[in-house]
Amino acid sequence: MANAAEQLPRDLVEEISSYCSPSTLASLALVQKKFQHEAERKLYSSIVVQTNTSSITILETLGSNQRKAESVLFLQMEDAYDPDPLALEIFLSILPKLISLRDLRIRLYMIPEEGRYDRLSKSTQDTADNIRTILKARYFTLHTLFCNRWLDLLDIVQSQGSLDILGMYDFDECIDPETLRLLEYLHTVPHGPIPFSVGRDTAAQVLHMLGLFPCFGLPLSADTYKTIVSAMDRDRGQRMELSREVVGSVCLFFENFNSIHCDGYLTRIISDMATFFPNIEILMLQAREPSQLDLTKIKTSIAPLRKLVAFECFGWQGDPNRLPGWGDPPNAIDLGEKLHYAQEWEVVCPKLCIVWFSDYKRVKKRGSLWMEA
Repeated sequence: MANAAEQLPRDLVEEISSYCSPSTLASLALVQKKFQHEAERKLYSSIVVQTNTSSITILETLGSNQRKAESVLFLQMEDAYDPDPLALEIFLSILPKLISLRDLRIRLYMIPEEGRYDRLSKSTQDTADNIRTILKARYFTLHTLFCNRWLDLLDIVQSQGSLDILGMYDFDECIDPETLRLLEYLHTVPHGPIPFSVGRDTAAQVLHMLGLFPCFGLPLSADTYKTIVSAMDRDRGQRMELSREVVGSVCLFFENFNSIHCDGYLTRIISDMATFFPNIEILMLQAREPSQLDLTKIKTSIAPLRKLVAFECFGWQGDPNRLPGWGDPPNAIDLGEKLHYAQEWEVVCPKLCIVWFSDYKRVKKRGSLWMEA
């Protein structure tokens, strides 16, 4: 039998290995020399680790065996709630050895400086600096990158010129100045990555919030959604699930509301969105410039979102360049009109029960009646 196995062609060995579980691959690598290289290549092609003691063995294996390190195509690292400094140190030391890496996902917990929430602690900042230095050095050529926004992504994106996907953890309804610089840069790059953000509410155990940026030339077509969903479906996070099924809240950032109804643009992108993300319960439309959304056309646009519970439309938060004017009387409508539109939209979205308008005031359904909240 051993001789027969030795005579198997390589493509058949690859085919057999593709059907094996990780435990079976590990056994094959130990007991059958013919299968060892292919089994190890498959076994180490996709690695998920955390910065805790349980991950030290696999990290040390990669650090001591260059052939296995070069097999890694996908690496996902989740920061543990109580990280082991040794695990983090080994992770940073082996990262440059993963020269075949194409998909990297690093989610770190932001530990603020004591007494400050606008500045990282020294240990967190040192980790961020080390990761940024490695990514800028181009030890590997990434096509997909998921990481925290505070890693100074502009420098990383400029160094990793082959990126197709840029997923940013730490979803926020705000666009901070650094993220704004990044998005403005991507708008000038002909073949830059598709940027989006993902995040969660404090108590949630899934990454259910998604931010998209059509204001910076991101073409929100069916192909764009398909690419984003494909990247999500490859995720192997153990602490936080990320997939199309768990996305329940979407925020679309526009330059202004004046032209989003032209040629059915908003209707089209929401219809495609509903196809790829079937469980959306919250939809937020945000505009950078003061502008009036054509509320008469919203009913048609949101109709595909049958599970919609909350709809919001107002100005960007946190943009230092945002023009004044949001909430001023020219952008406001009276309470009667707000109640009318909420009732109209409820016809196509029967679960709708709260609506925020551009003057930051809302109406809410209580029982069978809509009223000011």
